[in-house]
Amino acid sequence: VTAGFPLIQAQAQPNDKYILGTFFESNENISLQCYVADDDQGIYFSRLLAADDIKGRDPSCQYYDGDGYFYVCLTEPKDKQGSNYSENTFKIYRTKDFKEWWVVSFKVIDRGDTYREIWAPDLFIDDKGMGYVYFAKQKYTINKPYHEDQFDTYVCKIGDVTQLADKFVKVLHVENEDEENGLYKPTPTGRVDKVEEGKEVYTKNYEDDEEIKAFQVTFDKKYNNLIDAQVRKVNGKYYMVIKNEARATNNYNKSPLLFVSDSPDGNFKEVVDWPLKGIRGYEGFSILTRYNKVYFYADNFSLKYDNVGSSGCTVWSTNEKDIENGPYKARYVDAENFPLRHGSVINNLDEQAIKNLKIREFFNKKHEIQKANANKKQQSSKNNVDDKSITLNAEDFGENTNQKSIMIDNFAPALDVKYIVPKNKKEVIIKNIVNPYGVQEIKFEFAGNKTHLIVEGVDMTPAGKEKNKKITVSIDSDGKVTLVK
Repeated sequence: VTAGFPLIQAQAQPNDKYILGTFFESNENISLQCYVADDDQGIYFSRLLAADDIKGRDPSCQYYDGDGYFYVCLTEPKDKQGSNYSENTFKIYRTKDFKEWWVVSFKVIDRGDTYREIWAPDLFIDDKGMGYVYFAKQKYTINKPYHEDQFDTYVCKIGDVTQLADKFVKVLHVENEDEENGLYKPTPTGRVDKVEEGKEVYTKNYEDDEEIKAFQVTFDKKYNNLIDAQVRKVNGKYYMVIKNEARATNNYNKSPLLFVSDSPDGNFKEVVDWPLKGIRGYEGFSILTRYNKVYFYADNFSLKYDNVGSSGCTVWSTNEKDIENGPYKARYVDAENFPLRHGSVINNLDEQAIKNLKIREFFNKKHEIQKANANKKQQSSKNNVDDKSITLNAEDFGENTNQKSIMIDNFAPALDVKYIVPKNKKEVIIKNIVNPYGVQEIKFEFAGNKTHLIVEGVDMTPAGKEKNKKITVSIDSDGKVTLVK
């Protein structure tokens, strides 16, 4: 799972109406996909275009109105056989219209000889145009259960993005990929210094620039297993959302953490009571502020623990001032064409950017089609989907030491999900309910009649011996649970 979602989003933006998202589709198709949304809730995304010449996982896009360019940061891809690694750390592309592109490569850390993965470089541009890239370097082979010291997190201060102009080279369109060697095309051309073993070596990169360096991120605690970092400015502070790859959210199912700092390259302190850290199976979190609210978009790569639907994306929102404590409301994102894999969202587009991408024309045409097909349902809210059934098994939910019991700690019930209590277990014990989705009721269905369900110390087992008994448990704002039926 190489990195995921994500400019200047702390203050009122030139135009909050449009949300621009950049994602990739799948491990088989890593070309850049561009989506837009214009609804007030920010949950209906339509595909604007595909930049097929730009390939890489976990695209991080920023728009800087100081020069009118979009900047996209990507991990340099391997070849299709997975054996050819670039020596560079990451690439930054820039464009005004997502059609004509320029690129510059950065080598700011040695990938090493054995474990060469760089994960999820994410770009942040501050109010003055200073750029920062956050990434993780893998330290050795990943095995399960996950090591506690698997990655180091770095920040690279690339400087004023407007000063990078003479470092970029033009990306020329190439019609065909080199299928025989499995190498991704196109490659930038125009300033080739030499060719070594069939590979073009470019003069325009930062390999030897003493001013551009990467430093390990400083945390208030020891963290050596974090990837997918993104930093954004909210209410004058710099917040980092990042995935803890080894965090045991019920048996290593990973969860996001939130950190805060007074500067983008300063000491980051964990927000210990952040409600969303109970989420399972997500990556590529992206922070956006809009209409005095803060939004966290994320890619549900597991498609396992909630009812996210075909978009593979969920968004959590709360008031900006409540970013650290919530409460949050979750919505499932609706998207055309493709799942929204690990990308980024922005909404600070000025009029020139909107014109360059022809966003208004796109929606005018879309709305005309919708009006002409008024009897057809054009948008379907994922908040009205049927319940998804998820079994409370020990492998996914519990730290199991007894074959006849399942202990579930920090349980995070999801929207539109019905939980199946497995049969022939002595007990299923749920304690410390966290509520990142803002769920008010949890639905349980019993697969058999020999299991006791104990929720927060209260035995919720239905009376009688009939199979498929169903109960509903309510949750109040203080986390107190009550049997509804």
